[in-house]
Amino acid sequence: MAAVIKIDNMDEISLVANDLEILKKHALAEPLRRSRYCLHTDDQQMVHEMIIAQCCDTYNPPHRHSGKPKSFHMIEGRMKVILFDDDGNVTRSFIMAPPGQGEVAIFRLNRPCYFTVVPLDEVVIVHETVQGPFDPVKKDNASWAPAQHDIEAGLAYLRSLV
Repeated sequence: MAAVIKIDNMDEISLVANDLEILKKHALAEPLRRSRYCLHTDDQQMVHEMIIAQCCDTYNPPHRHSGKPKSFHMIEGRMKVILFDDDGNVTRSFIMAPPGQGEVAIFRLNRPCYFTVVPLDEVVIVHETVQGPFDPVKKDNASWAPAQHDIEAGLAYLRSLV
């Protein structure tokens, strides 16, 4: 899991450029190479919103969420989104970037589908929204991809896809 940076006032959340720089610095310093601001107050809320910074050498194993739509809105940098069928075959891939850069800026996945994201720049920042409450049992990691703790194999796997 990514490092979570605490937000002092959860009643009104405003993030400025300096907050995003702090988020990036945390991601660069973390062993998993990612960090996040959670905009929801607890894991039981029905909507989870996060501002996530990920380094280009982070490994996001392909996974799916049963019955939980997910959306991404790019804030900074570029990342590749890869969708898979149940057997691990790539069914679609595309690049996301902030608005105005000619790539997909906002993506929503409404069906249970295996996917991964691959940061293409040193650090990317994305606004992610997913239906809550959080239930780790409902996250289905792909059996055909390296496990999350096997970062070296995972990164090699992602490089083979990109």
